[in-house]
Amino acid sequence: MGIFSRLFKKREQPESSDAFNVILTTKKELSEEQKNAIITIVKDGTMSGVEPSDIAIKIMMSTGIYDVVILNRVKNGVEVIF
Repeated sequence: MGIFSRLFKKREQPESSDAFNVILTTKKELSEEQKNAIITIVKDGTMSGVEPSDIAIKIMMSTGIYDVVILNRVKNGVEVIF
């Protein structure tokens, strides 16, 4: 397997039966509505195979938080960092 095929290897999408966690890491105070919106957008976007950059843009538009959003895959979900 070449280096490029390893770098750009498509990651398997989690199945709906798997436990999927969204971890929010932020120094900002978020309302319950913002937290719920972020969790919903990340879960739905990840399960349907949406690009991480598109998920970050949707988070910014729906929450009104225009800081840099970083999405990191972790073992059983996604970590969202503001």
